[in-house]
Amino acid sequence: MKTLLPFSHPELHPLARLRAWHRILVSGMLGLLVATLLQLALWEARVLAGWLTGALTYLLIVWWGMGRLDAAHTRLLASSLDPGTAALYALVVATSWISLGGVLLVTHAARTLEGIARWSHIGLALATLAVTWLLLQTVFALRYARRYYREEAGGLVFPGTAQPSYLDFAYFSAVIGMTSQVADVGISKPHMRRLVLVHGLISFAFNLMVLALILKTAMPDLLALPDFLTLTEPWMVRIALLLVATLFVAGVVGLASRLLGRLARHTPTHWDDALQKSSRRPAQAMVWLVGLALVSDTLNRKFPDPLFERIDAVRNVSLVLCLAWFLVGFVKRVSEGYVLDRQQRGEDFDRTTLDALSKFLRLVVVIVAILVVLQTLGVSIGGVLTLGGIGGIAIGFAAKDLLANFFGGLTIYLDRPFAVGDWIRSPEQSIEGTVEHISWRQTRIRGFNKNPIYVPNALFTSLIVENPSRMSHRRIKETLGLRYADFDKVAAVVAGIRSMLESHPAIDSSQTLIVNFNTYGASSLDILVYTFTHTTAWVDYQAVKQDVLLKMGEVVAAHGAQLAFPTQTLHVELPDAFDITH
Repeated sequence: MKTLLPFSHPELHPLARLRAWHRILVSGMLGLLVATLLQLALWEARVLAGWLTGALTYLLIVWWGMGRLDAAHTRLLASSLDPGTAALYALVVATSWISLGGVLLVTHAARTLEGIARWSHIGLALATLAVTWLLLQTVFALRYARRYYREEAGGLVFPGTAQPSYLDFAYFSAVIGMTSQVADVGISKPHMRRLVLVHGLISFAFNLMVLALILKTAMPDLLALPDFLTLTEPWMVRIALLLVATLFVAGVVGLASRLLGRLARHTPTHWDDALQKSSRRPAQAMVWLVGLALVSDTLNRKFPDPLFERIDAVRNVSLVLCLAWFLVGFVKRVSEGYVLDRQQRGEDFDRTTLDALSKFLRLVVVIVAILVVLQTLGVSIGGVLTLGGIGGIAIGFAAKDLLANFFGGLTIYLDRPFAVGDWIRSPEQSIEGTVEHISWRQTRIRGFNKNPIYVPNALFTSLIVENPSRMSHRRIKETLGLRYADFDKVAAVVAGIRSMLESHPAIDSSQTLIVNFNTYGASSLDILVYTFTHTTAWVDYQAVKQDVLLKMGEVVAAHGAQLAFPTQTLHVELPDAFDITH
């Protein structure tokens, strides 16, 4: 069966498992959504804001998932994080250059605006330049990693680093992006020199265009900035105080969270640990949201603008998302703490059901958060549910396999034919191994040759699955053959073996125990031995079986009999009389 590594690798961050197309698709859809819903004075600014959102989302997904990867995982993902195909690679670079045209249009049109609206549009343009530059360097960093680890091994020499990670490639890419030349990293192969040449030319031209845009469009406004920001204005003092207060409160919240974390580590329960770890970042985010909302309110009083009328909605939506962030993290950490607690105590628990309940609760939190956000934005929940019902039918036809896997996973969680850690097998599909993970879409099984097997959950609804892990005993079924010359000793050997098994401490004599002369074999008198062991562990069972077989041989020898082996008797008929002297 096909292996899905690296996209299902259990040790990787979920964001690092996304394919390259999926990253760009998610970023593009989010950027399109922002460009559609955001109400700005200029349509050019809406398009630029959508591009900025998409680029930031892509950077966040890539670096959050790969920023802490070591060299081994960098090698594993080198071919998946990079856009890969030339078309997709060219698309990212081309859209980055197109964004420069959007910056030019926005900065030119912003001159028709006044006050905070003008400066917000100019700030949007400058932010787009910075983020687009980072996006270009990230794309080339991924490209360098792909070339280094997949297409032709090596090509770059990092001093003191035999196996570079993504941060090493990011450093190399940023140096070229800033200076259009290399620093301490050497280039040892032609294919890498060609890529560095392309990168250097693109970066040089991009930096030149950015400098020209700033000098032509933004510089006059930046030179006039001191006249605009008069420090003696009361509103400026209020904003400065709000920012300082927000920074102070955020620091206090962070310090209090660390102190509570130290106290929680000394308590026997895991609830307080989950609460502290889950609330730390959302609490700090809420502090900054409130502080920035107060700053926006101050700016609105000084420079009234329709843009500030939406600040309250943005703040409310952000607070709902922070609360959902906290609840999702809390449910996950409580589940992990419960598992760790039971493992430390050596107690049995149903990990499959616990995992299903945790995922279900997190899904409920996400759905409720989405509905609350839509209601906060003034969207009718009834209309959304109606549209969802109609759209659900279409999605069901388009994604019937995905839904089949989902309901297959639900069946596994409800019926529990197996759990994580169980040994299962199915002769129909040649599937056998230990269950490692059960998700809503697929189940990962580790074969006895240590290869991972990924089985779609829909298959288990019609597949016959045997779960040897839940056996109560293991069976010993053997045939013991005696020589025909020992016919008179068969009864005594049978009685001796039966007595030995009944007194053996590893044999469960309360189960079926059969020791009988069974049949006349081709070259032996066959005795059937049929019994069950107490243990179900494979290694212990093999030791018990060996001991039983050896003692059976001792019983045979003690009664003067011998074990038979395949023999043949050749009968030759000779003439009645013949002279052997001739």
